[in-house]
Amino acid sequence: MFTAQQLIEAGNMTVEWASGHLNEDGSFGGVEERILAYYKAPMAFALAGRVGEAAAVVNHLERTFFRNGDFHAVKDDPTSGGSKNYRNAWIGRGLHTLGFYDLSVPTGDFLEAEMDKKTGGVLTTSSVEGQDREMDWGSTCSTVIALLAMGRHEPALRCGDFLAQMLNDQNGGGEALYLRRDGSGEIITDMTGRPANLYAVMIGQTGQVYWYLGMAMVAFAGLYRWTGDEKWKKAGDQIYDIVSCCDDEVYAIITNGKVAWGAGAMFAATGDRKFGQLGDKIWTWVCDTQTPEGVWLRPGAETVADQALDVSLDTSLERASYMFDLAKTLAGGDY
Repeated sequence: MFTAQQLIEAGNMTVEWASGHLNEDGSFGGVEERILAYYKAPMAFALAGRVGEAAAVVNHLERTFFRNGDFHAVKDDPTSGGSKNYRNAWIGRGLHTLGFYDLSVPTGDFLEAEMDKKTGGVLTTSSVEGQDREMDWGSTCSTVIALLAMGRHEPALRCGDFLAQMLNDQNGGGEALYLRRDGSGEIITDMTGRPANLYAVMIGQTGQVYWYLGMAMVAFAGLYRWTGDEKWKKAGDQIYDIVSCCDDEVYAIITNGKVAWGAGAMFAATGDRKFGQLGDKIWTWVCDTQTPEGVWLRPGAETVADQALDVSLDTSLERASYMFDLAKTLAGGDY
């Protein structure tokens, strides 16, 4: 069990390391046009109370990446592929928290325009060339969290309904939790020509990506806090059950940080001790794997010097933001 002070100190260590790479113009040296380095920074700096650094990063984001509510204006950025709206939602939430409404409002408008009108799922580019855009679980989770932070409750509810329906249509998950619907609304289960880790969590198998489960719990916890509707507690319970059926690697793998974040959010929203215990178990491993510099390393890197700066910033500022959130939702809890 952690104290809030322990988590805050760990988060501040990461933020201090990141600040050491920040230029006066709000860019990080050597990765000036890589969105991967920046999209979690406003939220992390805001939670740390480092408003000067946050404002500098926001200025760089606006100057370099922002066009009409979207933050992917750099055409040759090798880190801008994949789920753009997942990143837009992270940035929008940070902007709104910091009070940059001139940027967060158009970002919120952009995210709402990216929702499928029928299902509420947030759209992303298909990994299969020539295919229509697809409705994506991870992008939708991130958008729920952002829209709730912006006070856009009704569209957040529509996104949440998309997620809950995805769970219910798969009976809460069996051998797999599939993560996308195609343009006609069908759940995509055929992995042919598709990277499996973008389309499914194969329950009980190794080598999985688990963050989708954690971000869903954060979304469901937020919707439960707002509405008090038990359907969101049920959805969180379904995700918990999926985590419980996953291979034990879920407790010691780099993609598990959001699972602890989500478990903490569900514990704070519901008081259900199973969520607190889950969050504590995973976050103990996360804390143990923070380097003395305050960085987390992806597989293949043995030292901070081995890892690209944009990857270190993305991975580490994310976990720093969870440190600050978990200091509020998990630390000192009765679980």
